[in-house]
Amino acid sequence: MSGSAFSIGNTQASAGPDQQVKSSALVLLSGANSSGVNEGIASYQWTQVDGTSVPLSSSDTPETNFIAPETGSDGSLLFRLTVAGGEGASSDDTCIVNVTRDSVLPVAQAGPNQTVIPFQIVELDGSQSSSPENIASYKWKQLSGPHVALLNRSAAQARFVAPEAADTGQSLVFELTVTDKNGLRSRDTCVINVISNVRPPAAQAGGNQAAIPGMSVFLDGSGSTDEDGNIASYRWRQVFGRPVTLSNPDRMQTTFVAPDIEMPLENLIFELTVTDENGLKDKAKVMITINYGRNK
Repeated sequence: MSGSAFSIGNTQASAGPDQQVKSSALVLLSGANSSGVNEGIASYQWTQVDGTSVPLSSSDTPETNFIAPETGSDGSLLFRLTVAGGEGASSDDTCIVNVTRDSVLPVAQAGPNQTVIPFQIVELDGSQSSSPENIASYKWKQLSGPHVALLNRSAAQARFVAPEAADTGQSLVFELTVTDKNGLRSRDTCVINVISNVRPPAAQAGGNQAAIPGMSVFLDGSGSTDEDGNIASYRWRQVFGRPVTLSNPDRMQTTFVAPDIEMPLENLIFELTVTDENGLKDKAKVMITINYGRNK
């Protein structure tokens, strides 16, 4: 359950988390956690990529909204956010909105992060993905790192040959999207570090938490480590649930205010990516359960 991002320079788009909503619900799309390190963000542009067409309240603001379509069956919508930085850099990211009646979403599992050596055959394993409605399709996509030829990209398990790596290593990120027979979608990512003489960092996003609406929630990546160097950057992103605004998405620790919810319980999932001084990466997730009942 994650968005795919492409960035140039110091500008990084965040289209917000993938979501599950009901027909006729008011849906918020938020790019508030996008970042422009140098001169900030000069422009935002939202576009709908696929699914039943819906009118957006605006297309050039950090946040926009729409009414989920009323259909006789489940459906999935995909939106893209493009941001441009003041220095001319640009970045894209996408988010999925699954419109359901009472269906349970599929759960994508891209498999564990891996550390491999150059020219090793690497298997990406999405076989632990699940759905009560049966998974109809798998789609693997490389998000970052040196390009590799990905075999069986439409199967649960895909393979590639690890590229040659310098002494500092190479980090590759892959995304798996699974779609069930009703067209509902879920995403997950994994990191493959190709190493020679250095070790990748280890991300720690902290323990799962419970919160009530209006409560300040603290996300802590201070347990992340790098055994043979230093962590150069942290990046928090929300990958599932009702969108929230993070105070400092590019810091080791960040906070947000737990949102109002309509159901007794709602889960928000966040992912921390840490990158060391050699460019090697690791990711970890944490779930925050918003409990409306505890506020009564």
